[in-house]
Amino acid sequence: MNLTVNGTSCPCADDHTITDVLRERKVDTRFVAVALNCEFIPRGNYATQRLADGDELEILTPLQGG
Repeated sequence: MNLTVNGTSCPCADDHTITDVLRERKVDTRFVAVALNCEFIPRGNYATQRLADGDELEILTPLQGG
């Protein structure tokens, strides 16, 4: 199946979860927020939220500055 992750097409296995995508990208889940199809997903649901062909993920990290 194909996902769009942060605006880029990303092929992945059919049974992937948000956690799977974050692990493949070596993203520390403690410091991100994830939106699936423009809806924020609670961190506690990352491991159970199955992804479907055509889904759009936005992985957001905090910015520092002043």
